[in-house]
Amino acid sequence: MKRNGLSKLNSSSGHPGRVHHAALPCLALLAWLVWLPSPVVQAQEALRTPPATATHAPAQADLAAGFRHPPESARPLTWWHWINGNITRRGIAADLKAMKQFGEGGATIINVDVGVPPGTVSFMSPKWQEDFKFAVQEAHRLGLKLCVENCAGWSSSGGPWVTPPYAMQMVVSSTTHVRGPVRFDDTLKQPETRLGYYRDIEVLAFPTPPDQRRIRDIKVKADYDWRYGQQPDITSFPTKAIIPRDRIVNLSARMKKGGRLTWDVPGGNWTILRLGYTPIGTKNHPAPKEGEGLECDKLSRQALDEYWAGFMQKILDEIGPLAG
Repeated sequence: MKRNGLSKLNSSSGHPGRVHHAALPCLALLAWLVWLPSPVVQAQEALRTPPATATHAPAQADLAAGFRHPPESARPLTWWHWINGNITRRGIAADLKAMKQFGEGGATIINVDVGVPPGTVSFMSPKWQEDFKFAVQEAHRLGLKLCVENCAGWSSSGGPWVTPPYAMQMVVSSTTHVRGPVRFDDTLKQPETRLGYYRDIEVLAFPTPPDQRRIRDIKVKADYDWRYGQQPDITSFPTKAIIPRDRIVNLSARMKKGGRLTWDVPGGNWTILRLGYTPIGTKNHPAPKEGEGLECDKLSRQALDEYWAGFMQKILDEIGPLAG
């Protein structure tokens, strides 16, 4: 449950399972007789065991006190939405004070745009950075922990500082069909290009399979468009549809800049496949406009370094020794 922007935790208890013993009366009685200690053993245990009030009462009291006043390590954290630049230092101080009074251990700051008219403090502006530092200082004074999403929006890693070369990429291709024997000397079609950025991976050629059927909803299967379309049917393909590895020819070294390829094509029908990559175009969301940009490439160390430098490192430099 949320009240006044702060999270409240609700506890729930399960119901213990029921074990039915009626079907096994003899076995249950035998187990009881085997386990049952002798009177002498019971007496010895009674002498060694101190009264319940000497041990259990303090432990129960400590447990009850722990629930009333949890230690810092057990206090819950809440989400703290900074909505579309509508923040003030007075509001920051009031929110943090309320978190402390409600028993929260801290919060995670999430800069979002949820349809509210924009405020006066733009994301990552000098004023925003000053207010963020103030929030960290105030939280430190109150003994609260603060975290921050690594960009504007929720569950994303993107921003306007991410350029197309460092954005998430997808593999694209173009095909050219040719019948040999013949000398091929032409420019291969460049595959789909987004945001003006494309790089080649390889150029391959292989004997054209007799069956040229495409998988239905291929973009769904490739996970480019998983929210829409129907899942493709699972189809069993004959072995003749498989392209033997030793029949695949790598022509990458033969393609010049600009995509021009020269190749002496052997006899038969051949497919030339030009493979490359281009940005997917995915952006972080729901982010204020000034904080919206391309998602970074999580499979590139250089892209992650560039991404970190564009936001998180600036935050760490701003708050100095309070980070950690």
